[in-house]
Amino acid sequence: MTKKLPGLIFALAVSALVIGAANVPAVLADLDSTKASASREYRIKAAFLYNFAKFTVWPAGAFADAKAPLRLCVLGEDPFHGALAALEGRTVKNRPIVAGRLSSRDPLGQCHLLFVSASEHGRLGTILESLRGMPVLVVGDTPGFARSGGIIRLEIVGNKVRFEINVGAAQHAKLKIDSRLLRLGRIVGKSAASLPKQAATAEEAARLATFSPASGISLEH
Repeated sequence: MTKKLPGLIFALAVSALVIGAANVPAVLADLDSTKASASREYRIKAAFLYNFAKFTVWPAGAFADAKAPLRLCVLGEDPFHGALAALEGRTVKNRPIVAGRLSSRDPLGQCHLLFVSASEHGRLGTILESLRGMPVLVVGDTPGFARSGGIIRLEIVGNKVRFEINVGAAQHAKLKIDSRLLRLGRIVGKSAASLPKQAATAEEAARLATFSPASGISLEH
C-alpha cells in the first residue's frame, strides 16, 4: 500500500490516531490518484480535515435530518486545487461529505467544517465574529489562527505536522472534539490551563509513524 501513496505516507499516522479509521487508506489513495494540481502539503492537509471531521461531534441541530451531508467548505483562495473533491462521497458518521468553495456572498453557517484560507487572514476577526455561537469547526493554517479564536490550526514545523486546538472556541461552537485527538494536539486559548495534563498513551504514541528522510515528513510529537 505504501508504494501507492508517495508523498502521503505520513498522513497514515493521522488516520491511526483513533482505532477504527479503517477506510482512511482508501481516502488517501483517492487523494494521491486525483489529477488535482494541489501541492503535497495541501493533499496532506485535506486528509487532516477528513480526520478532524471524524473525531468531532456536532450537535443534532446542526443537520437538517439524519441523512443530511456534512459540508466541508473553503473560504477564500482555494489552496487545495481540487484535492478536496476526492473526499466527496466519503462518509463521516454515516453522513456523506460535500466539499466546495464559498463565494463572498455565501452564508458561512451552512458549513460544518470551514477552512479559512490565508487570503482571508486580514479579516479573520470579522469571519469569526460572524460565526459566533454557530456549530462550525473553523480550521486554518495561518500564524496565530487558533489563538485568535479559530478552533484548529494546522502547521508544518521542520519535517513534522502539528496542530493546535482552541478548546474554548470549540465549546462556544457547541462542538465536542474527541479526547484522544486533544491529547495529540497542542491546546491553546483561555481554557488550556484548566484542562488536565494528560499525555497520549503508549498505544496512541506507538500509532504515530516516524518516517525516514526519504519519506519527507515525520509525525513524532
